[in-house]
Amino acid sequence: MAATAPSEAPSLKLYYWPINFRGHFIHALLKYAGTPYEVASVPEMMALKNPEPAAANPVAFMAPPLLRDGEDYFSQTSAILGHLGVKTGLAPSETRLVTMCNMVVGNCGDILNELTRGCGMKRWDVFDLTEFEAFITTRFVRWCKIIEATA
Repeated sequence: MAATAPSEAPSLKLYYWPINFRGHFIHALLKYAGTPYEVASVPEMMALKNPEPAAANPVAFMAPPLLRDGEDYFSQTSAILGHLGVKTGLAPSETRLVTMCNMVVGNCGDILNELTRGCGMKRWDVFDLTEFEAFITTRFVRWCKIIEATA
């Protein structure tokens, strides 16, 4: 009886916090594409993130998400999604449609920035709840309509 070859580890590894924000877009694309990937532990991610940026380091980045593809590292959600779109065959070939995809990704990043008040630089609970309600009923609704019209 012939031995079976051990399964290869995925060449993709995602470094992100265990929360549903920017990294969730990458999880969703990879799962939709049926592409195997690993998820790094937080200590593993911090070991890459904490060193002083230098050419000798495998990667220099400010904030997750970070994607390792083989020996290459990519940061920034939009860059990672663009890379994976091509790699998985999900990216359109027409320039106009690629730009439209980039617009949707950029808009989603802007929405997250507003919802998280600048990635937590401000807190919603410090303000009157009416400020949050005003955001949800005006700007957020408009963002959703823009993405729906674009997509």
